[in-house]
Amino acid sequence: MHKNIFQFLFLILISLSSININCGNSTKQKQDKDNLIPLLSSEKYKDLDICGCNEEGNKILDNTIKISNRFKDFMELKKNNNSSNQVKNNAKAWTKLLNSCFSKHGANMWSEIECNDLDLIEEKKEFLYNFGIQIDLGGSIKL
Repeated sequence: MHKNIFQFLFLILISLSSININCGNSTKQKQDKDNLIPLLSSEKYKDLDICGCNEEGNKILDNTIKISNRFKDFMELKKNNNSSNQVKNNAKAWTKLLNSCFSKHGANMWSEIECNDLDLIEEKKEFLYNFGIQIDLGGSIKL
């Protein structure tokens, strides 16, 4: 009888531990979602100057990186429909932003001015490519 009580207590302890771990993970994912930066609607992209284009591009890339950081690898990300849809939407927004900004500003988008940090954009894109997210594919991205 004493043995049964210990087994019962052990099972309760294991159950409570797993509940605590799962609740902790969902809280972290909720915090990550809450930390995503609000993006402009694509209709507003046409009004952006070069600095605005760079700022919005960084927001899109930062949000995509935050989403990818929730997962240990690309395959886990693909299994999560909500997160993979968020990444797809970000990729579409990225393509729309690039099209709009290059249509309006042309080669000036390659200008090295203080607010247009092209190296930082490339670093973020490289991080995403290394994770498996080819953001430049836009709506054609495979997730």
